[in-house]
Amino acid sequence: MKFKLGIFSLSLIFSISSFAGNCVMNVTRVSCPGVEKECFAKCAGKENCDEIKKVGSEEACNKEALKNCFVFRPGVTKSKKITATFDGKSLNGGKNYCDPVQKDFGYDTCK
Repeated sequence: MKFKLGIFSLSLIFSISSFAGNCVMNVTRVSCPGVEKECFAKCAGKENCDEIKKVGSEEACNKEALKNCFVFRPGVTKSKKITATFDGKSLNGGKNYCDPVQKDFGYDTCK
């Protein structure tokens, strides 16, 4: 009985994870002057890269992309541009998620 329960539990875990899709967020950061290395560290030294998350739906991907707009380091990251795809499908009309919510984060973060 324990063996069957274990097999059922494993199959349930694998079936749930198989419904997750790839949320690919293309992130472009603008650095404050003089801290480019620190700002671009998350992208292996580049100002632009893809960040991939496993999520269950387009809506979850939209939320991840928008949430990522507010993850920044004052004095390091001046602004971000984020576009996203879910399983290859462009989301938000291909527009920048960060643009309407933060124009250079609403203040000068580089001071």
